Amino acid sequence: MLLSAGAIYGVTASPAFGLGPVTVRGLHFTDAAQVDRSLALTGGANLFSLSTEPLAARLRELPTVAAADVTVQLPDTLDVQIHERSPILVWVVGDQRFLVDRDGVLFAPAVDGSSDGSQFPAMLDRR
Repeated sequence: MLLSAGAIYGVTASPAFGLGPVTVRGLHFTDAAQVDRSLALTGGANLFSLSTEPLAARLRELPTVAAADVTVQLPDTLDVQIHERSPILVWVVGDQRFLVDRDGVLFAPAVDGSSDGSQFPAMLDRR
């Protein structure tokens, strides 16, 4: 029993399982700096004491993110998979253009001449 308690303490207190590289995949519309700010990770945090669900919940608050998966890969890596919203049309208001998903959420600016906006039908808002 004492050996188990000592092993658990050793794992949670050891710098060997401190936070190292953070791998972020699936970014197209989302800014990587925004992801870093949302995660708000402190260097060297022990991965055994890190709760991943609150991190994923903070990422889902970003307007471009539909879902996020955050997993720990021992000994020191945090893997973040972003599932972004999928645009179906471009909403045009004056000279501004926004991507819209199937739920009607305007989630990112559309950029002319790129795959971010020219391939989708445009809805002109004349209000």
